[in-house]
Amino acid sequence: EEILILNAAELERLNLVEWALVTGRRIDIINDNKHAQLLRIQRWVNWIQSGNYILVLRETPNALRRAPSFVEKQDFDKSAEESPILQMITARAKKYAATSKIAALELIVLIAAALRAYEQVNYTGPPLKENITDIFTDLSTTSNSFLEFAGEIASPLCVLSEALLLARAASMAVCCQLEDNCTTAQWWSARAACYHWRALIATKSCGAARAKLWQQCHDWMDQVCAFSFKDQDIAAMACLERGLIAHHFDQESRGKSHFFKAAQLAHLEIELTASLGKRTKFQRKSLPQLKLETNLSTVESQAKPQVIPLDKDSVLLEDGIHFDDAQHNNPDHQTPAQTPDQIALRQAIVLALCLDVKNSNPEKEGLTAQEMRAYVDAACASAQNWMVFSTAILIKCRLEASSAYSADRAALQLEVLVSQHSTMCTKEQDARLNKDDAPVQERIKFLSVLDYPAIWEAKSELAYAMMNLGALVSAAEQFAQISQWDDVVECYAAAGRRSEALKVLESQDKNPNLLCVLAEIQDESQYFETAWQDSRYRCARAARGLGRFHARAKNWQLAAEWFAKALAVAPHAPATWFDTGIAHMRLALVKEDPEHSWREAARCFSRAASQEPDDADSWANLAAVLIQVRDLKPAASALDAAIRLRPDDWRLWENATRVHVALKRPARAIQALNRLLDLRTRSKRSVDSYLEQFEIVCRQVEQLEAETVDLPPSEAAKFNATTAASALDAYILRLKREAPASPGTSFARLWALCAIRVSLKMNNSNQVKNEALLRDFKAKQLRALLGTFNDDSASSKDTAQLCRVALEFSRVHDHATPSDRSSAALLLRSIADRAKLPADHDLRVQASCLEKVSL
Repeated sequence: EEILILNAAELERLNLVEWALVTGRRIDIINDNKHAQLLRIQRWVNWIQSGNYILVLRETPNALRRAPSFVEKQDFDKSAEESPILQMITARAKKYAATSKIAALELIVLIAAALRAYEQVNYTGPPLKENITDIFTDLSTTSNSFLEFAGEIASPLCVLSEALLLARAASMAVCCQLEDNCTTAQWWSARAACYHWRALIATKSCGAARAKLWQQCHDWMDQVCAFSFKDQDIAAMACLERGLIAHHFDQESRGKSHFFKAAQLAHLEIELTASLGKRTKFQRKSLPQLKLETNLSTVESQAKPQVIPLDKDSVLLEDGIHFDDAQHNNPDHQTPAQTPDQIALRQAIVLALCLDVKNSNPEKEGLTAQEMRAYVDAACASAQNWMVFSTAILIKCRLEASSAYSADRAALQLEVLVSQHSTMCTKEQDARLNKDDAPVQERIKFLSVLDYPAIWEAKSELAYAMMNLGALVSAAEQFAQISQWDDVVECYAAAGRRSEALKVLESQDKNPNLLCVLAEIQDESQYFETAWQDSRYRCARAARGLGRFHARAKNWQLAAEWFAKALAVAPHAPATWFDTGIAHMRLALVKEDPEHSWREAARCFSRAASQEPDDADSWANLAAVLIQVRDLKPAASALDAAIRLRPDDWRLWENATRVHVALKRPARAIQALNRLLDLRTRSKRSVDSYLEQFEIVCRQVEQLEAETVDLPPSEAAKFNATTAASALDAYILRLKREAPASPGTSFARLWALCAIRVSLKMNNSNQVKNEALLRDFKAKQLRALLGTFNDDSASSKDTAQLCRVALEFSRVHDHATPSDRSSAALLLRSIADRAKLPADHDLRVQASCLEKVSL
């Protein structure tokens, strides 16, 4: 072709085309230059803007879709993370881009078409209208491996992966050819690399390769964001996509700042506040609810996905929260004039900030979900773009799935989102689009700045939602569509359709996962062993299954060994760490020297708790093991974590009492004793079960008071002593009110300890009250002893103890009322008669004295 010389106006126009392609904006190309390359670019851009990406791909230069030659195969770098075919096409694209600046621009247009075609078939839909198998015939012979990265393969459900390969290769070639002179090529390179990363099946095992690819994307987007944008919306879009790329590469902390930077560039004003509102139909009183106030316009567009209504029997309001002020936007926020694309971009930023809330807070925390719902409601206030609105209701589905009142609606809404991918648009529909549908170019426009899943991920999410609702057969059908055969078998087995589960297993190749499922169904260890061997000793599920098989057989040594093998393959497995800890606990109980086993159990439970901080059992078992090895301070911390998660478990409070007593923390021990008193109906334990701990606490408080008697109140030790003493006195009063007056020596000892504590305070100013309290405790002690006193066979020791307590009781009536003295005299005479005491015994004398005084 003849050499093409462009003037300044034409170069500026082509530069605008580049930015329009990468941002999804529409631009009209009017060019008087009839050069073949310019005409081809004009034709391609028109096809891209009308959503006909396949027409562009059909005109891909043959050099970029031809299978590698023998010579090219010799030049492959086998040590590189990228597949050989990707290296080959990148080299060819470099040669093509080196011919001229217009050739590089051709590649950029080709990148746009290839990547948008990939987005259409794998993310947004609708399916392609024509057969595409003939476009990449040569490359398709190697399609199983050309998206391989660092030894990991792409999902087999990934469609048109040749287009992604072409986009990656061409974008890297243009970046290398034009270096820092083509910002759009760097943007396309980062976008294509991110899609490549998201297509991989397993990404956890390629840490070094991930860091390298992430660094490349980071550098590319650094250069993009450093560009001097005339349009602030494009700058905001670049920052937003940069943050989402960081999120996809598990660099959430790095993405946070870019989300807020995008909001600043887009002049998006947001404020998380609270307002009175109602959440349910039967709620009478308005309560404070979280609300996100923004300066977004609320003009509805025509095309948006179908929204499933709540069931008519649901107690929730259809539109979410009804605020009393009926205003979603803050009147102080001035809403500027915004085009639909500007509103859609700002809604995407709101959704990114919602994602940051999830990344920055505990996922299972209720407040996190409430805060995320406020962001989602703000984004759903108006539907400006098909995919932005779809992403908003997808997040809403995930939030609603945890509620019994809306879980069914969430599953149905997920089904709608999955089915909209298959909505087929004919040529006639393109001309007169249904108001409830959107053309592909509108669906794709903001996809790169949204955290929207690929279709196979969405189907998997739908299947799990159905499984959680108990629709196991429907879930199995969904799993079958995405070839998750192990989940298919598990669903059939859980639904009681064992024959269908076995039929699926027989029809599929026996990969390690399916062998593990078969082993679980048949309860036979040989399938686990086969899976372990077939996986070349890399299937953690098989090793874990063998460990549990031996654990059920009480063979704890073998169980611990297999669990260790499973952890060597997959160390981030809290359930396996927990099982390993149980095995070592059982071994410690039968070994002559259990110290090592206890330590190993503690290590395992510690790892389980660190990986799953919300698992109360891991914390509780860790505390129990640490108590066994007398490592009490860490045991107390573990108990605190377990109690925070399961505050109504009396066993935890029982252990906490013992630990805090051993650590000489009387105030904490009394707190635990109070909680045990609250839970006594659940634990079926009587109050005297903790007599030993109560006695030690009383001595510790008495010792603290004696040691700090001369200290000023400002000293910490004095404060701690006063706090512990106040807590003990309050607990004793509670025992008087709530503890039953049961017979028995242990109860007698309990009331005796309470009486001793009260007698120590008799010199205080409130002597009358303390004497009455002491009298009550002594009376309770007497009745407890009388309940077990046998008149005929009582020993002299029992009789002497009963008389001693009775005499002590008789001496605390100085400020008693006549009625109390008369009752005390009757009780003393009854004791003297049962003990068969002589007439001149001190007890009978005391009874007579009380009677005289009462008269």
